[in-house]
Amino acid sequence: MDIIAATGAIVVLSPVFLLTALAIKIEDGGSPFFTQKRVGKDGKVFKMYKFRSMCVNADKMHAQMKEQAGVTDVSFKLVEDPRITKVGNFIRKFSIDEFPQFINILKGDMSLVGPRPLPVYEAVEVNDEFQGRYQLNPGLTCLWQI
Repeated sequence: MDIIAATGAIVVLSPVFLLTALAIKIEDGGSPFFTQKRVGKDGKVFKMYKFRSMCVNADKMHAQMKEQAGVTDVSFKLVEDPRITKVGNFIRKFSIDEFPQFINILKGDMSLVGPRPLPVYEAVEVNDEFQGRYQLNPGLTCLWQI
């Protein structure tokens, strides 16, 4: 079911994929894609794909902002993040940045519905009570979002 739905979504959304990739490339010249190591079923680490919604050196800027703020918290987030590009704001608003995860579904790393995959740096913080999340394939969307 997941494979059929993901294949159909990629075919139907292919014009959106192309326009989004082109818009990101035109805006700042960087790669239109962002990959991040996430933890999936049985603790397997995989590369999750997204359209890049932040400037090219976003990770470096984030580390500098954390240091300047004197913050050591792993999940440090900014309310109005200056690293988000104009195209990035648009694609986040409509969740277009998540579309490349259909590729993860085709690869078997993810399902359409399941617990959202955590970044490796957050997954190490998950306590024993929530380890059951790793018995399922992570999802493009979770039950809370449906």
